[in-house]
Amino acid sequence: MIYIAGYQTHQSQILSNTMNELKMKSNELEKVNNKLQETMKSLEEMTVLRERNRIAREIHDTIGHTLTTVSIEIEAGKRLAEKDLNLALEKFELAQEQVRKGLNDIRSSVRMLKDGNGVLPFIPSIQALINETELHAGVSVKFSFSQLPFLNPEQEKVLYRVVQEGLTNGIRHGKCTEFVLQLEFKNNRIILLIVDNGKGCDDIAFGFGLNAMKERVEELRGNLSFKSSLGNGCSLKVDIPIEEECINGYY
Repeated sequence: MIYIAGYQTHQSQILSNTMNELKMKSNELEKVNNKLQETMKSLEEMTVLRERNRIAREIHDTIGHTLTTVSIEIEAGKRLAEKDLNLALEKFELAQEQVRKGLNDIRSSVRMLKDGNGVLPFIPSIQALINETELHAGVSVKFSFSQLPFLNPEQEKVLYRVVQEGLTNGIRHGKCTEFVLQLEFKNNRIILLIVDNGKGCDDIAFGFGLNAMKERVEELRGNLSFKSSLGNGCSLKVDIPIEEECINGYY
């Protein structure tokens, strides 16, 4: 009887220890589950935030350039209204055309966000942007490029947006009339240089557009830098690394 009682006591102790251990493990699992849920919620919020930022950048880049060129056309039309009505009307029609194009560009941006595909090949799209800017903003853009390797769609889009924002900022803030734009491939890096003859400044303030540009470049492990001084224009340089094994042809 003593043996049986001792055995039962031992079994009860094992059961009690097992239950306590299970309770501890259950508490640990609950804590881990809570942390996992918090992490998932944070990741969801980060994903939503990244997507919002991506959409905001696309809209800013598209609308910003359009509004700048439209504003220049309207101002030119207003100045010409009393001197040459026909030429003034021509400027207003160009502004109207830009508004229509801006709406189409926004639709194209939405499609790009949806399926990741652009409308024009890379170099022709840069040239089209330059031609449009020269026509509507009355500036001169000298564009040159060396032999460039094929880029992936994201690299093409980032470089296009940098050119777009560089021209827009130079016209809007720097009051530029001339730009020099160069694209080259050197030491397994794509290098984009934009130099303007604007009024320049001693301290460049990073607003939404420049911050968005910087974020885009850094997402591709690239670098973005500016040089400017009052009265001496501004230069913008971007370099993006290209893995040698990813090169499968040239433009």
